[in-house]
Amino acid sequence: MSKHIAYIGLGSNLKPRGLRVLDALQRINALDGTRITGLSNLYETEPVAADTSNYFLNGVARVQTTLSASELLHALQKIEQELGRNRTYIDRTIDLDILLFEEMQTHDKDMTIPHSRMHLRLFVLKPLFELAPDLNVPGFKKTVRSLLHDLQPLVADTQGMALYHGDSMKDIAAFRKAIEAAYT
Repeated sequence: MSKHIAYIGLGSNLKPRGLRVLDALQRINALDGTRITGLSNLYETEPVAADTSNYFLNGVARVQTTLSASELLHALQKIEQELGRNRTYIDRTIDLDILLFEEMQTHDKDMTIPHSRMHLRLFVLKPLFELAPDLNVPGFKKTVRSLLHDLQPLVADTQGMALYHGDSMKDIAAFRKAIEAAYT
């Protein structure tokens, strides 16, 4: 079976956010044929275009998987459901989005890859930059670095972000150290 590289956006704005993200990461890492091979820093971010006052915790994970894009999407949606995600609410226990899957470009009712708004979201591009700054983003004819460079001046005052230093950071750091040890 061939192995694919995908990048998954992670988000939560319902406490305990850090523990929810960690739980999702562990579940992703336990999927058949799937291993997390990189994890960005996590950031506390102001809600963007959402009617909530709850700050989000966002990051990006790089995974290596034998799953197809649609199989991965369904597995991520199952994890969201298991962790209490209700798609009718703005606030999210967990939000898992496939940002990129190899060089794939698709747009249908079930899946859009690359993620349709990733180029407009600092909380996506900044963590993605940490993992793959020179990755070419299909359909944009630009690297992650270029997309981030183009976006930063436009959103500097409207998409506030700060490194996450919450209670669960010790557990997340231990998880990151374990995956880095497995892939270095």
